[in-house]
Amino acid sequence: MEPLQIPQSHLAYLEGPVFASLAKTGRCSWPWPTLWRPDQPREAPKPGEICLALDESQADYFLEFDTPRDMNAILDASRFVYYLESTGELALAREGSLRDVVAMRCHDATGVLSERACVPTDGSDHFGNCYTDAARDAWQAEGRLFGQLAVCGCGEPGCGATYAWLEGERCRLLVEISAAGIARIEIGPFAAVRRR
Repeated sequence: MEPLQIPQSHLAYLEGPVFASLAKTGRCSWPWPTLWRPDQPREAPKPGEICLALDESQADYFLEFDTPRDMNAILDASRFVYYLESTGELALAREGSLRDVVAMRCHDATGVLSERACVPTDGSDHFGNCYTDAARDAWQAEGRLFGQLAVCGCGEPGCGATYAWLEGERCRLLVEISAAGIARIEIGPFAAVRRR
């Protein structure tokens, strides 16, 4: 099973009441211009294109300041949606949150998982961020990590960082931050390889 990638262009930040309406009824009115962050303007999604809607009232999604809260918000205060051109609405593409999708994918994964070098002892990850000793040590000591894995070479997490949910040798979720916003989300599972 290959990781599922959600690029920045497929992230929809919804105001709390709009997200609540979506979660309750399965649809919400087109929230333009609040659909995308104003500092990251985008074109509207193409009809039927799957996006991940995030509830802005639950977190700021920078991950740098309250990592567990923001990681849990990405997992729980999220829904997969698509754009209905005929009505100008967003509609649920599937029931459940991102956490539900991650759980289903991890449960259904069979055979050999694709590998990703998640914690090298030196160098950088596939996003170009440098691994922190604290993350590597925590994962090796505890066998799990739910937080910051790597940070930009300049040392500023808001500039660039990678956050992960690792369980044993399996990565469930990677979130890349760039310029204080989510740049990409990768949904596992994939084999988290300690590279030397």
